[in-house]
Amino acid sequence: MSATTAAHCIITKDLGNGNVEFTIFSSARGWFGFGVSSVADSTQMGPGDVTVAYNDQSNTGQAISFLTGAGGGVINANPNRVWTKTDLNGTAPTWAAIAVSVLRSTSASGQGSVALSIGVDASITPNNFIMAWSDTALVFGSNNDVGLSPHGPNKLFVKGRIQQGSSGFIAIPQGFTISQVILVHAIIMCLALVLLPPIGIFFAMFMREKLGSSWVGVHLGIMIGGVGLLSVIGAVFIFLFQQRPLLSSIHQVCDASFISISYQVLEEETVKFGVRSTSRGMANASSDERVEKKAST
Repeated sequence: MSATTAAHCIITKDLGNGNVEFTIFSSARGWFGFGVSSVADSTQMGPGDVTVAYNDQSNTGQAISFLTGAGGGVINANPNRVWTKTDLNGTAPTWAAIAVSVLRSTSASGQGSVALSIGVDASITPNNFIMAWSDTALVFGSNNDVGLSPHGPNKLFVKGRIQQGSSGFIAIPQGFTISQVILVHAIIMCLALVLLPPIGIFFAMFMREKLGSSWVGVHLGIMIGGVGLLSVIGAVFIFLFQQRPLLSSIHQVCDASFISISYQVLEEETVKFGVRSTSRGMANASSDERVEKKAST
């Protein structure tokens, strides 16, 4: 088999919770294999554990865990499933035919596996990353067996280390991804900033006569206890799990500014309502006092 020209891009991200995320982009039209060899020889494809990325019949990126034998001549499905597909991190470039993100534990797991080298210090032994690809599609058998088309000279060896990442103040729990953390944050912020403000405004505009003076407490409870408190909870939640420095994005700066301005407005409104309530109480007391004086005369 003759070599084919293909472009590839592997983006690594240490999640700080014992897992590394690999985002794979490849222009190969069949499949792209990527993994870690357990031997130091940079000319050997194995033994090692690899993931094979491909597109299924609906053109959706998929990934399967495999084990390569000595010399790479034999490849079998890995029952330990050390490579796990996750949500695609980022947007695939236009040239990429295959785009998928996978997670792998930093520790060695199962036959042929090897621990990942985390940290760029020269004293850390680099990993021997192996890559292979083919423009011929995978062959799927009736029993969900997968057949790899030969890749021939389409292979590459790269020695490297993975830059140590940050998990924020709290590491993302096993089984969860940063995408799920962001989803929870988005739900909390939508409740705080989209659902509750109109409800608070409705009580202030249309429920005054029906609720009497108690509408003030309901309105402030929704705006302070609902909008304000949930906004803080949502911001603190994403801050604890964030994997980047504080206020390092426009989104974070806007969030912090909005929460700060909102609390200033709510504080001013609370003071105004307090002054109005006190003034009304004093007015009512003066009126009652005048009535008593008239009655006594």
